[in-house]
Amino acid sequence: TGTGKTESVLIPIFNFWIKKKPQPISILYITPLKALNRDMLDRISWWAQKLGFGVSVRHGDTTQRERKLQSEHPDDLFITTPEQMQAMITGKKFREFLKNVNWIVVDEAHELVDSKRGVQLTLALERLKILCGSPQIIALSATVGSPEQAAKFLFNNAEFQIVNSVGLKELDIKVESPAPSKEDREIADKIFIGEAVVCRLRKIHELMQKARSVLVFTNTREAAEVLSSRLRSFDKDLAHEVHHSSLSKESRISAEKKFKEEKLKTLIATSSLQLGIDIGSIDLVIQYQSPREVSQIVQRVGRAGHGVGRVSNGIIIAGEADDIFESVVIA
Repeated sequence: TGTGKTESVLIPIFNFWIKKKPQPISILYITPLKALNRDMLDRISWWAQKLGFGVSVRHGDTTQRERKLQSEHPDDLFITTPEQMQAMITGKKFREFLKNVNWIVVDEAHELVDSKRGVQLTLALERLKILCGSPQIIALSATVGSPEQAAKFLFNNAEFQIVNSVGLKELDIKVESPAPSKEDREIADKIFIGEAVVCRLRKIHELMQKARSVLVFTNTREAAEVLSSRLRSFDKDLAHEVHHSSLSKESRISAEKKFKEEKLKTLIATSSLQLGIDIGSIDLVIQYQSPREVSQIVQRVGRAGHGVGRVSNGIIIAGEADDIFESVVIA
């Protein structure tokens, strides 16, 4: 994470685009998350302005007005999700433009290859090949465990090459399970929460105060909302918000923007922010309870210290004995 895979892939594609100047839509960039799509739009827009091509986002948050404009005057590069790519193929106008696709980038491939979304994506890619011939398809991942299997899944019978970058990302992951103190018992009585929960809240609050910018991950949307509510009862002045897929588009975009601009010290999120997001100010990731999977914690902690040569720091706040054991094994 944070080594520049995206730019390594896109800069050569932009070079080919300048030489060929194909008709739109010539480049598709597919990611699993709407928040990652928005982040990629910010990053690619700089290149688009310098090199003279158009870039658009097409996902579940795209308005009907934007969709209509896109189908009539599409940009050269589309950032989209697997589901929206399938919807584009079914559109009569879009199909004509998709015949011009030369390059397809599948980002965060590990997130797709073991799910129904991945199956949908491979079907959509095969349907797309019928339209545009043989586009170059490039898949990216920082955490895929079996590159050969992932490549065969995504590329079907086509020839492929695996580029395994040299060097390891340095991760520092700790597991902490604080014990309740006398102070925690007093607070628990005041705010009507168990003392074990209060001591974990206090620990999270302490870690937030020491760090510049903190991203807190929970495993469910309900846990994110509950944690936020309890932190507010613990510290009313703590500048933080919640981010998950059930919130409105406006709420999510506002939270992302304020967090990037450091108007918020903390964002409590689910998997909606764990992939590819580049927020350079994050110096600590807190995982509330076991992350369940190794790839989950690698991706989540990778949001901290997101850059070449930087260490990604993460702390798992574990609860009961089973949670502690599982967290330690994963770490």
